[in-house]
Amino acid sequence: MKLRTKTIIAISIVSVLIFGALQIVTVFVIEPSFDNLENHESSQSISQALNTIGYRLSELSGKVKDYSFWDDTYNFVQNGNEEYVNNNFVESTFENLNVNLIVVVNNSRSLVYCQTIDLNNGTEVTTSEETRNMLTSDDCIWAFPSQEGSVAGIMLVDDQPMLVATAPILTSLNQGPMMGGMLFGKYLDSQEVSQLTKIMNLNFSLETITDFNLQKGNNQIVGSLQSNEQTVFVKPNNPETVSGYALVNDVHSNPLFILQVTQNRIAYQQGVWVRDIFLAASVLLALSFGAGFLLLLEREIVKPMTKLATYVAEMPLNPDASVPKTLIHSSEELAVLTNAVRDTVNKKLEGMNEVSRMVGHDLRNPLTGIKAASYVLKKNYGSKMGAKGNAQLRTIDDCVEYSDKIVRDLLEYSCEIKLDKIITNPKRLVNDSLSTLVVPDNVQIIKALGEEFSVFVDNGKIERVFCNLIKNAFDAMPNGGELRITSGKVSDEVKIAFSDSGVGMSREVLEKLWTPFFTTKAKGMGVGLSICKRIINAHGGRIEVQSVQGKGTYFTVFLPAAK
Repeated sequence: MKLRTKTIIAISIVSVLIFGALQIVTVFVIEPSFDNLENHESSQSISQALNTIGYRLSELSGKVKDYSFWDDTYNFVQNGNEEYVNNNFVESTFENLNVNLIVVVNNSRSLVYCQTIDLNNGTEVTTSEETRNMLTSDDCIWAFPSQEGSVAGIMLVDDQPMLVATAPILTSLNQGPMMGGMLFGKYLDSQEVSQLTKIMNLNFSLETITDFNLQKGNNQIVGSLQSNEQTVFVKPNNPETVSGYALVNDVHSNPLFILQVTQNRIAYQQGVWVRDIFLAASVLLALSFGAGFLLLLEREIVKPMTKLATYVAEMPLNPDASVPKTLIHSSEELAVLTNAVRDTVNKKLEGMNEVSRMVGHDLRNPLTGIKAASYVLKKNYGSKMGAKGNAQLRTIDDCVEYSDKIVRDLLEYSCEIKLDKIITNPKRLVNDSLSTLVVPDNVQIIKALGEEFSVFVDNGKIERVFCNLIKNAFDAMPNGGELRITSGKVSDEVKIAFSDSGVGMSREVLEKLWTPFFTTKAKGMGVGLSICKRIINAHGGRIEVQSVQGKGTYFTVFLPAAK
């Protein structure tokens, strides 16, 4: 057998082995990797949907507390004043609060007020007797964890999933005794789901397990989830879309609902593309390897050996024949460059930044209109409205101011931080910050600040940080205490420390302290400290915190010293 023939057979076997090995890698490595990536994306989408529902519930809790922690509501439960209902529970109230159901009960769990509104057409809906009895007899939704605590979750109301939040009825100072409870409810109807879909950029639905089981082929999904085999069940619908499923507990902590999130199979489609490219590359590699090796063999071995054999054969006939010139050999290295890793993750709704900018800009105009209307009413009709009317106007102004603060926080959090720096010192910064705040009578402020350390900072933004830290210290000392503010220089940095003797924070709270939209307060968006950290980082500094529950909190701001 000729060497060329043997070489061709050897190359064919090697090529088949290479192709088979690459196919094994494709089947057992690449394709499972993209399947895992698709499952991970579906799990993230489920988590995003659950977080959005949780955020809606926290919003609802905040709204119900705004009304239940109010002297007017407190008095209404006791005297049944119809003027309270006429002034506060008009159709526009439901629309502004974005709720379908408002319920007020007294301490004996008797209904004081109950009204359902269809927000789609703005009409009142008669609340069935069955629903009324269910709401008043449900111990779970009225079992508040504390005097100022609330209960929030999803429950089935008139065969529809509803987001509900309840809170105890207290005075405006959050004092008792508790006079009952208040419930706000929002149906998870098609309009609400459509709105959430736009916010999350995810197509999702929520239905009861019973309704879900009625659809063909869903028993396996429910069975797998209920047996705790999987927390998220992922099922491809077709080559274009995939759905993730998860159980959702109701307000009683019972798995009552199925959450379904459907999205495009971007990872799968890119995986198919990579698989095809990899298959083509593996075939091309095998062919290239065989052709290249044959060419190299032909040029480096076969042809020289053939010429040598011819020369040897001709030697007896022509002893004086010269040795044939050596063929010009060009050493060519065959390099096959294979890109096996591709970035297949489609980045989702940038999140709260784009949402924050959208919400902030959309809310600012109506808030300006409300404020202007309140001003006109106060100016033209203030003398005719009496004490109660003027009190309502002041309430509107306070609410507008609070809402405007939230809008400002959202816009500031979502925008790029630009600095207008000047040279100043910690003492001036702290004093300017304190001059804008009202110090509680029971809080003592001790300052040990020097003017010998200069910093090159944006005066307004650093004052914003200091005001936030000082306000948090005041809030942490409701019964009074001591706030100590000191400064010093550490290496090339200026240190400004804020130490309070307040209630302190737990380790769990400290771990989430800088997380955007995390707060332990009943009001607020939870972006204050996040903005503070961004501002300090923009200056090239850092902010640190230490806290012990029951002893207090110690914030330290480090800023580069001015050169």
